[in-house]
Amino acid sequence: MEINKELYNILLKEYEKENELLCGCEILSFEDYIKFRITELEKKE
Repeated sequence: MEINKELYNILLKEYEKENELLCGCEILSFEDYIKFRITELEKKE
């Protein structure tokens, strides 16, 4: 899966923020987080 660098950086920042909030829970890998967020964004369109 290819995404542009701007979207990648946005998702990376979200992922880091989410990881801080989810501390103590099972944490998704960054790759799984990207798949999850892209799926959410596609549903909104």
